[in-house]
Amino acid sequence: MRKKLGIFLSLWLCISMIWLPFASTQVRAAETNMATLNFIGASIENGKATFAVDDAYKVRLTLCTRDIVMDSYTNCPINGNNMQIDLSDKEYYLKATTVLDVSSPDDLLGISSVKLQLYINDESYDISSNPYVKLDTNRFSGNLNFRIEKVSTPPNPGYPDDIQIMGTYDGFGMEIYLNSEKIGAESSHIQGTGKGYASGEIYNLLRIQLAFGDGDIGTVTVNGKTITLPEGTKDTVEFTIAPASEYVIEVIKKPTIIPRTIIWAKDKTGNNGLKDYELLKNGTLEILEIKNPDGTSIGLDGVKQDTNYGWASVIPGSEIILRAVPEYGYQLESITINGQSLTPLSDASTFSYTMPDENVHISSIFTKAEDQVELKTDKVKRALIQLAENEITSGNSRLTIKDAVLTQQQLEAFKKAAGDYQITGYFDIKLAQILYKNTAANLWVNNIETLKKTAKVSLQIEADWESENSELAVIHEKKDGTYEIIPASFDVATKMVMFQTDGFSNYAIAYKKVETTTEDQTGATTEDPSEDTTGDVTEASTEETTEPETETTTGETTEVTTEDSSEATTTDRTEDGTGSTTQSGDGDTTEVKKDDKTASPKTGDDMNLAVLYILLAVSGMGCLYTIRKR
Repeated sequence: MRKKLGIFLSLWLCISMIWLPFASTQVRAAETNMATLNFIGASIENGKATFAVDDAYKVRLTLCTRDIVMDSYTNCPINGNNMQIDLSDKEYYLKATTVLDVSSPDDLLGISSVKLQLYINDESYDISSNPYVKLDTNRFSGNLNFRIEKVSTPPNPGYPDDIQIMGTYDGFGMEIYLNSEKIGAESSHIQGTGKGYASGEIYNLLRIQLAFGDGDIGTVTVNGKTITLPEGTKDTVEFTIAPASEYVIEVIKKPTIIPRTIIWAKDKTGNNGLKDYELLKNGTLEILEIKNPDGTSIGLDGVKQDTNYGWASVIPGSEIILRAVPEYGYQLESITINGQSLTPLSDASTFSYTMPDENVHISSIFTKAEDQVELKTDKVKRALIQLAENEITSGNSRLTIKDAVLTQQQLEAFKKAAGDYQITGYFDIKLAQILYKNTAANLWVNNIETLKKTAKVSLQIEADWESENSELAVIHEKKDGTYEIIPASFDVATKMVMFQTDGFSNYAIAYKKVETTTEDQTGATTEDPSEDTTGDVTEASTEETTEPETETTTGETTEVTTEDSSEATTTDRTEDGTGSTTQSGDGDTTEVKKDDKTASPKTGDDMNLAVLYILLAVSGMGCLYTIRKR
């Protein structure tokens, strides 16, 4: 049966290995949205599609992509019908340019004004009002058929009136056309007369063309009225205007946006010319996000940064989200960089900063700051805390001490945990990490309940106990609701209660009296006769006793004494040269003798490892023999 099962499993494994290549999952590329472009009735020339609407009108379509960051368009050559593009890869636009094909201005007379429509499959767009049409990846895919159609208007009866044109431009030069007639020559100041309608209901057509390479049109006003420019307007704009005998045209060039740089460095690596005051010391800086002036997030493509160095190219007016983290013992005191204020955000050490129209070099923004202690109780005059290294890595610590507000249940729990200790005060002790937002009064606060390592806490308290004959302890209400007793010490000179802890919540300071003993020259120890020993006698543990220990060089002495609780006890102890101890007294005495060489093993002693390994080896050999025998 076992042999058959083995053969079956072997065959199954072979078949599975053969089928494994056929069952593998095909790797797919990232999701795309491919579109096939067809320009119906158009001729493709110089990378553009030209539609002949009629003998006078032609429409030229240009395929381009938009750069959101720079707010610019880049032309893409059209290589013919059935051209494929990935609409999910970039933002694609079609730009429509209307061309009047006439030999002279006189030919314009009698030409009908038309409204041009671009059709993408069955959707139409008025390119007379907005020459840019977006090929939205959420709306289009597959085959896209483009065609141009016109909607005719009644023919023009002619241009009966003379119209005065006065144009100014703050750039190099421009051209002005009134009803397709060029007025004057290319210049920044144009004055002339054109033909059109000075009155009535028929509008005139104005076109403004900036000189080649002179930038883009920013604003246009005609007779004091601002003209609404179509989205994506570059160096040319065409619009209709109400009839008037005079047009005063003012054109303002669109400001050229020059990205600015923001840099910082923690050391002189790669730039020995930096001065010490130009370095970013005692903290780190990191750019988290950059948003364009319109609020659009552009990611971190223009940012290079690490823990020691940073550089970014940012458009003026952009919002920079950055994290400025001081080292422990330092704070961010400077709240302005190159005159621009840092605005604190909700997350600790994060700020918003608006990029000015100048280069920015960030340095020396972190300054030394001290840890804080807040005392909100009259019982504690002074307090200190000593933290382990790297417990808090940024900013400062703040220790807060106030009188604890406890429920009756908590009070009873404290007293029960204290045992024979007498509680002298209850305190609520808190620890927090603090970071400046913009001033020492405006903070990010990170409350710390538990530390990774213990810290030393010192409280200056007026003692209401006898310092010489008292033992101190601190009772701590832990995070889980349990209570622990922490040993404490008291410095008589500074009146400081000192203890170690890793948690911060409610505490109680407690003490108890301890018995004092005297020792005569013979080595006999006599308890203080003023203490009543007729009652129960409880000896303190080795951690709590105040009696000095006596060491011998011949061996270690362990002593256990059982006393009659009804009698006063006097104990004499002598040691012989062998390391034994004999104890006599009125009570019962049990003597234990322990020598370094002959002491018997007891609970907790290590086992002989050699014997253990031999037993394991013999057991293993026995198991192998049994299996072999079977």
